[in-house]
Amino acid sequence: MSHAPPAVFVYTYKAGLLSRVAHDLKLRAEVVRVEHNDLGELVSLSIGAGSLRVVCAMRGSQEDLRVLSAANRTEIESIIRTNVLDARRHPWIRFEVSSRMGPQVSGTLHLRGRSRAVTAHRIDQPGGWQATLRLDQRDYGITPFSAAMGTLRIQPEVEVVVRFD
Repeated sequence: MSHAPPAVFVYTYKAGLLSRVAHDLKLRAEVVRVEHNDLGELVSLSIGAGSLRVVCAMRGSQEDLRVLSAANRTEIESIIRTNVLDARRHPWIRFEVSSRMGPQVSGTLHLRGRSRAVTAHRIDQPGGWQATLRLDQRDYGITPFSAAMGTLRIQPEVEVVVRFD
């Protein structure tokens, strides 16, 4: 059975005294691998840690495609790949499913050399389903990005959305 790879998005949220000049971000994983068992059930999902690309800035729940230049996006992607995810040493982010697919999907997330049990919330959508997971970067040894002596920073918690169509 053939399965199309899902779309994987990561949303980051700004914080700090200078957050008015910063941007919430929508990122997309460009390299996604899925493994299914003989019954077609999802067994694992892996993301190339170096494949996260900036889609756009977010203003509330609305995409703002105009605010970030190509140079801004390239710089952010480099910081994520090198400083945040250390993709050279940890090239893959992997989620291994441990529960049957229901309203919640539980499993183990392997990120940057650490593993944690996590639960994503699953909802059916026309033509597929979506799972949403909030995770704290610090649980995986990641220090959230910070600049200007901490007056501009990214919140520790990020949201991951996986869409299977």
